[in-house]
Amino acid sequence: MDRQHRIKALFCILVGISMVALWTMLLVTNLVPELIPTPYTTITHISAETLTGICLIISGIGLLRGSAWANRFFLFASGLLTYAAVQATGYYIDHPAPVFVILFVILVVIVAVFVINQLRTEN
Repeated sequence: MDRQHRIKALFCILVGISMVALWTMLLVTNLVPELIPTPYTTITHISAETLTGICLIISGIGLLRGSAWANRFFLFASGLLTYAAVQATGYYIDHPAPVFVILFVILVVIVAVFVINQLRTEN
């Protein structure tokens, strides 16, 4: 396995674990104020992001193991992550937090680089 492939796999695992851990911590510490005014919207949002994190973890593990399905699944998980990051960017623009806006834009750029490199090597 080459270095770039390993970095992509570790990136997926790290981001996936971070997403699941963040929502777990926020829920356990009761730090999700949106649950009161909009519980269904918030619960579905948290579910989607948790699913994204789980898919990223699975993708990263598959990539590390060299599984045949892992590269295609990485593209799926990357699509989920891109959507989540773009949506989060909008949230943090509305709730002024420029550091998080920059963080999510950088995340989208990193994912785009991984996806473009993978598509180039497949063709």
